[in-house]
Amino acid sequence: MRTIEVSGVARWWAVSRARLTDQVLGPIYREVMPATPHHAQPSSTPLTIDDDAGGRPHLRVAPATRAQREDASRPYVAPLAAITATGGAVAAIVTVGLAAVLDALISPGLGVLFGFVFILTSVLIALRLGWYDAWAAIALPPLVFVAAAGLAAQVAPVTTGSWVHRTSSDIAAAVLDHPIYLLLGTLLAAAAIMHRARVE
Repeated sequence: MRTIEVSGVARWWAVSRARLTDQVLGPIYREVMPATPHHAQPSSTPLTIDDDAGGRPHLRVAPATRAQREDASRPYVAPLAAITATGGAVAAIVTVGLAAVLDALISPGLGVLFGFVFILTSVLIALRLGWYDAWAAIALPPLVFVAAAGLAAQVAPVTTGSWVHRTSSDIAAAVLDHPIYLLLGTLLAAAAIMHRARVE
């Protein structure tokens, strides 16, 4: 009895078809023959070749497991599109800035609401960044933190004086009073990127 893995044959066929599509037929073939969905993976069901009484080989496919049947019955969900560093910066500044302003209006300075939104936004942006902009997962949290603190200083300043003195003092106070928020947001964003690198 000999056992052949169908996944190897399917993988060879997928690679051969992709090469034919890209090198020979090009975009015309891609319009006529849609690509295989991203979630479709080659089956690993073993294909067994048995010899019958007459010495002639015949094929027998082992029954699919429960996990394979459940995976095949799941509806296909298209993956979310990755965002760029610029898009992540804009989304983070708007979200964290609004939380900082609301927090400053409720009580002087920045508090728990700002810290929670800042950390959560840093992790979510890191999970959605494209790989070409993966560096922004570590660079964005400090910049967003400073920008949000400066925005809160314009709406509800803690110190008095000129605009430059008031803004710089409030930003420095936010960094010195809440370094744990800045540290956690940056470290968790870096951990999210490292997790994606291992999984994807």
